[in-house]
Amino acid sequence: MLRQLTDLPRGAFPLKGSNWFPRPRASATQWKEDLALLDRMHRELREAVSALAPSDLNRPSAKAKYRLRDLILGAAAHDLHHGGQIQLVKRLVRPAEA
Repeated sequence: MLRQLTDLPRGAFPLKGSNWFPRPRASATQWKEDLALLDRMHRELREAVSALAPSDLNRPSAKAKYRLRDLILGAAAHDLHHGGQIQLVKRLVRPAEA
């Protein structure tokens, strides 16, 4: 999505792959590196969205397939979906309360 907002070139994401990339079972160090990458990408995405003027929201994305507003709302909905999944898993693994 960051590429769509900022017109970055293909391959700008730090890891090889497109929407999916293989991640072997990670060591503690690799896990921390992946979390740091996630934080960095989220920060860059928030900065790109914050830099938009309200009039930019109706502009087509770099690929001209969607309006920027639709991309941003879609990303927010996607994150909320996964947040809900995480909460469900946490409840499922929590021991039953007496």
